[in-house]
Amino acid sequence: MERIKRFIRELSEQQWLEVQELRDWEILSSVYQLPGQYDKLQPYKDGSNYDLFPSVQGTTYFFRRTLEIPANWLPGHIGLIFASGGEGLLRVNGESRQGLDRNHTFVTLAGDPSGRPLDLEIELFDPVPEPVDPLNQQAVIQPPIRMIHSQLVLVNRP
Repeated sequence: MERIKRFIRELSEQQWLEVQELRDWEILSSVYQLPGQYDKLQPYKDGSNYDLFPSVQGTTYFFRRTLEIPANWLPGHIGLIFASGGEGLLRVNGESRQGLDRNHTFVTLAGDPSGRPLDLEIELFDPVPEPVDPLNQQAVIQPPIRMIHSQLVLVNRP
């Protein structure tokens, strides 16, 4: 079993050819009311520390940035990793691309052949813990978002 674990670890260490941290997101916060309706969309100034993100459960955050993919990466398989523990939706150039949650943190990004930058927006919801289920006396305890991990990666296809 140890040999299998070591083999998996060695493969995971080789999965990215290059990695760039993505730290300079514009962050807005709001409270969800109805589909497409939010209360007081405002800049979230407390969110500059991605390693200890001060989230409040029940809040929706909008992470926005313009992303230029390095020219030497364009013929390759490019991906975005966004891990937070919340529930999110990635939009690329205004179009919904993929959902993000605890189990889905990787998104394939297609670079524009003309070299035009990509406008990224991640609508991220910090879920409120569910109440105790009366049938089995269990609750799904979801901790608040405490860390934002985002990277642009060049995938090692083999």
